[in-house]
Amino acid sequence: MKTRMFVLAAFVMAALFATACAPKVMTQTRFTNNTKVAKLLTRKDGETYSRYLQVCDVDASGAESNCKETMILDNINNAIAFN
Repeated sequence: MKTRMFVLAAFVMAALFATACAPKVMTQTRFTNNTKVAKLLTRKDGETYSRYLQVCDVDASGAESNCKETMILDNINNAIAFN
């Protein structure tokens, strides 16, 4: 029974690590008007990175809702982009 649980736990952990991707990091944010905020997000995958634009509605308390995200650059090589 213990062996079966160990194998099942190992399988679940392997599946989680195989599907995990790099987190997106906010690199810039701007309020476009009183009700919208635009964010530039960057995700680094090894030697390449991708950029995303996220636009959200903002209420009077500053809470964000109805966010929409669009990829604007994909798999940009750092050596080419910055040299």
